[in-house]
Amino acid sequence: MKPRLPFEHIYHEEVYEQNPEKMKQELRSYNEVIREYYRERTQGVRADTWTE
Repeated sequence: MKPRLPFEHIYHEEVYEQNPEKMKQELRSYNEVIREYYRERTQGVRADTWTE
């Protein structure tokens, strides 16, 4: 199953995350997860990230 972007990055009620560094760090972590997913699924052909 393809990893999904963390719920707190897509669902907000009236305000967005107030700590931009926390959001950036979580996106960096997700980028690594999705990059590894693509590498494994395509035998190394694809290795892009969500933020690319």
